[in-house]
Amino acid sequence: MAIWAAMAIGAVMVSGPVTPAHAQEGGTDIDLKLFGTKDLPSNPTGCHFALWQANRDPATDKYAYLFYLPFSEDGAPLKARMKIGDEFIELYEIAQSQEDTNGGLPRHSAYRSDNPRYRVLIELLKVGDGGSMAPVTEADIYVVRSKKFPFLAGARGEYGCPGKGPMKLEAPSPAEPPAEERSENSDAVKLPNMARWSGPTGLPLGPQRLLASLDEVPVPLRQALFKYAYQECDLAAPSAWNGASYVINSNYLLWELPCFTGAYQGSSAFGVTQNPPGDWANVLVLPTLPGNLADESYGVMNAQVFNEKGLITATEFGRGLGDCGVYKVFRLTDGPGEEIELELLEYREKIDCNGTANLPEIWPLVFRSY
Repeated sequence: MAIWAAMAIGAVMVSGPVTPAHAQEGGTDIDLKLFGTKDLPSNPTGCHFALWQANRDPATDKYAYLFYLPFSEDGAPLKARMKIGDEFIELYEIAQSQEDTNGGLPRHSAYRSDNPRYRVLIELLKVGDGGSMAPVTEADIYVVRSKKFPFLAGARGEYGCPGKGPMKLEAPSPAEPPAEERSENSDAVKLPNMARWSGPTGLPLGPQRLLASLDEVPVPLRQALFKYAYQECDLAAPSAWNGASYVINSNYLLWELPCFTGAYQGSSAFGVTQNPPGDWANVLVLPTLPGNLADESYGVMNAQVFNEKGLITATEFGRGLGDCGVYKVFRLTDGPGEEIELELLEYREKIDCNGTANLPEIWPLVFRSY
């Protein structure tokens, strides 16, 4: 994947030897720290994915771990842990590449934290055959945050379940919810259909026009995407589609561009250009919850565009079952100075991954602007 190569180039320029895993203090550096066995998160099953600094061993060194991810009984990833500065950061898996290592594990995986907002990219370079616990003999961890230098750490580790047989690594199939919790539209148990939406609407859009090639993306929009959203979106990465465009009005076009495609979800970025495209473009920022000081974000997970309503939904599943995660509704508006922007209308979050994959539209409500 091209995004991994780009991250490697950016990180190598600032990383150097990693002994111990610590970046120099300063406003533009990421202060990655090691942690010990006593700091590991709760893990009733014993199944985990752990990485420690390449020149350390958690069996003999008090501080060795860089990353630790426990798994649930059904093999789903739980919250991962890293230490940055004096704080432990909780991370959620958001994607895996479809390329496997020799040991059958996904070669690339991506994780995120919300506040503070970090992105962690892990590349497994060498994996041995260890039966129930596969040894990771060489790996790289890239830690990224807006306005800071990417940080690279070399690592070793392990992946599996001690003494329990090989883990089932495939993403589990979506669970069928109980009849009383199914949507009226049984074919849409995972993604919203907005049929019952009664809230505000945005600027209506014309029909979706699929792009035959990424060459159709205007150069100014490509440049804006690289400048502002390069950490989340890489047009050179493999994708199942080339994107789409929508007519907003006689002056503007909306563009939906593919960012990444994972095992059970993918993301898109949205941009605006003149109609027809000229020398100007803008990448739309996703508004956050009121009071949330997280860095600017551009990637819309599992984006759905509802043309007539002028709405865009984002559904970020916590795991492949689709039974938990975060759901957001945005509307396209004509802001001050005729600037096209997104407004957050609704934010829902289902924390309990209980095996019931009901519609995100009925997940617990956290925020509503209307």
